[in-house]
Amino acid sequence: MDRQFQKDQGFGSIRNSRDPGGDLPVGEVSLASVFSLVLRVLYGRRAAVPEADIPDVAQDAILRLLKWKEKHPEKAGSMTMAEWGSYTAKTAHNEINRSFSNRKRKCEVPIDEASLMSPPTAEGSSNAEMVSLVGNVWQETCKLSLYQRRALLLNSPDLVIYFIEFGINEAEIVASLDISNEQWLDILERLPLSDVEIAAIARSHKNDRDPGAATRAIRKARFDARRKLGRLRK
Repeated sequence: MDRQFQKDQGFGSIRNSRDPGGDLPVGEVSLASVFSLVLRVLYGRRAAVPEADIPDVAQDAILRLLKWKEKHPEKAGSMTMAEWGSYTAKTAHNEINRSFSNRKRKCEVPIDEASLMSPPTAEGSSNAEMVSLVGNVWQETCKLSLYQRRALLLNSPDLVIYFIEFGINEAEIVASLDISNEQWLDILERLPLSDVEIAAIARSHKNDRDPGAATRAIRKARFDARRKLGRLRK
């Protein structure tokens, strides 16, 4: 993306009033920084998007951000750097999922997180029913142990996006993981985390001498979490 595109689209006009940690002034958000963040998310999910498609998906994500900014200029202008970075990363994840769906491919996971959100009806459900369903899944997720929540959510960007899209406040998700906003912003760029990365967060209080045992424990916790949430569909 050349400088003319940046100038014409006016991404530099997005100005944030304070930094993630307080009320210190911050500079303008450049297209280059947005593009860099989008690319980090895309390359972090290479299993879901072919490398050859990354430029197109990145462009679609940025165009979607531009349209949102033009539609909501006041909200965009009042966002903190952390909020804008979080929203940019979520938009990139959504664009990956959209591209993934268009190619009619499915992520290879033991259980499809999206199925947890799909009610067992042939004709689907209304948005209100989906909000209710997602709310129920969220309540059950909150009943999981912290260890299980981390093992599940930090490996499941689709599930996180479902929660946010259907009314669960992002701050609630961050609180449920017992991490700081700064940690969340960093994690959001890299979702899904590997089991090794999750273990470093979920088992930081333990001196794991056997990395293999630590990752197996994370996988078991995630399996148990999915099994518990899967009961909602029965």
